[in-house]
Amino acid sequence: MKKYEVSNYYYLNSKKQINKNEINSGATMFDGQWFTNFNESNVINIEKNNKISIYVPSTIDIDKTNENIKEVIRDVKREIKENTEEYYTQGAWRTHDNKIVYENICILTINTNENNFEKKINEFIKIANNLKKELNQEAVSIGVNDGLLII
Repeated sequence: MKKYEVSNYYYLNSKKQINKNEINSGATMFDGQWFTNFNESNVINIEKNNKISIYVPSTIDIDKTNENIKEVIRDVKREIKENTEEYYTQGAWRTHDNKIVYENICILTINTNENNFEKKINEFIKIANNLKKELNQEAVSIGVNDGLLII
């Protein structure tokens, strides 16, 4: 199995369901249930077929509503340059000053395979870094299969 080194970032390779009152560092709601990622790792195991997602935050400056979120999502989709699956949901994360922020997010997902995985993950990392800077975020997340890469 191929591996992709991510020691420059924070990567959690597993996910589990939790209750809302158990949110510690972060969680995402899927189909009405909260999930959090755990098991820190320095490598991503590249499967034959993979899903890569970017979690587009609806806020700027950590917790202020972004009135231009539709344009941000449109621009990110343009940067991805292929068909994406869109999933609108809620995310929660703990800030550096220990406050839990709840916000609406749009998860944009593509399917990729082991042959183009590195190219695609590098594109998503670049997009996440741009979003982080543009929206003045502490971090932007990239989903990789059941794992979460925090940029």
